[in-house]
Amino acid sequence: VKQPLRQMGLTAAQVLLGGIRVGRTNASMTVKNGSVALEVNDARLYGGSLEAKIGARMDGDALSGKAQVTLAGVPAELALSDLANVSSLSGSTNAAFDLAARGRIWGEFVHDIGGIGQIEIGAGSLHGFDAKALAAHFADPLAEPVAAGPGATAFTSLTAGLVIGDGTLHTDNL
Repeated sequence: VKQPLRQMGLTAAQVLLGGIRVGRTNASMTVKNGSVALEVNDARLYGGSLEAKIGARMDGDALSGKAQVTLAGVPAELALSDLANVSSLSGSTNAAFDLAARGRIWGEFVHDIGGIGQIEIGAGSLHGFDAKALAAHFADPLAEPVAAGPGATAFTSLTAGLVIGDGTLHTDNL
């Protein structure tokens, strides 16, 4: 016996997800045959935009989920500060992530999150790292060890392919 289709439209002036502050959000949710699908069509994230398609269902005794998330024009410094307490990177961020997870308990589900992503930060700066000063530092054979400093290195574009798995995030092509 198939369950009836249930749909709901969601509109909010603000959404709080832990430390993440999402502004005006329009989304829809569908429940059908034991699956839940959430589609975020338009959400304001720190002056940029967020779109997402998230699905979840029980698969035996485990929760199984998938998500596709796209960010456009999100200020890196604001988002990274709230997400990871990182304030050393600024610029305008565009990103796309394709993620999946499965677990019988919440901790297992979160640890199982895996997938890929692509991120591009434009017109940015890396604070605490001055490339010119670093080159001069390495020119001196008796120089002290390198430490973060007050300088910054500006860049036009920074891109990376990301791999998420086994509780880690890494890149081989920054």
